[in-house]
Amino acid sequence: MIDSKYLESGLRIKNESEKALLLINKEEKKLKDINEKLVNITKELEEMGKDIEKKYNSPEDAKIDIFKKLNDIEVQSARLNKALEPLNKKMESLRKEEDHLWNTVKERYPNMEEDDIVKEFQNYIKNKN
Repeated sequence: MIDSKYLESGLRIKNESEKALLLINKEEKKLKDINEKLVNITKELEEMGKDIEKKYNSPEDAKIDIFKKLNDIEVQSARLNKALEPLNKKMESLRKEEDHLWNTVKERYPNMEEDDIVKEFQNYIKNKN
């Protein structure tokens, strides 16, 4: 039987992972909108490159427009990173905790089969939820 402190840690990691995934799902529309804006800006830049002489009176006008679009890309990329960074950090932290817990349990219970360890965690989590 695995000590309850390890089982509780596993339950906590599972619950926090689910919360993080819910946040990701909640932010999904926002992330898709940002991504769509990035794709559209990229397409606009590609279009600008075609027939550039016909669309602009001077190279300076083209340069100003291109810099505006590049700035838009930078702004949207920053928004995307701002939305994803805390979620990525949380998921990475939980992965590290999960690995540490797994290694600790394997070390503490060397004669226990991996499948039996997994089953015990699954049963504990099932009974707690």
